[in-house]
Amino acid sequence: MKRVFLVPLCFLSGVMLLLVASGCISVYDPPRHGRVIDADTGESIENVVVMGYWDISLTE
Repeated sequence: MKRVFLVPLCFLSGVMLLLVASGCISVYDPPRHGRVIDADTGESIENVVVMGYWDISLTE
């Protein structure tokens, strides 16, 4: 491939990469800590992993 085509191709590839990457917004959310309590006994349950999911919308 001739250099005449290689430079614009690299430039356009870089621009496309920036456009795609700009859609990936990272929001830092620190870890949450807490306790899981048994409803019947009121005792803490050890070694429990809890997964939470929420959707953050940046547009209205």
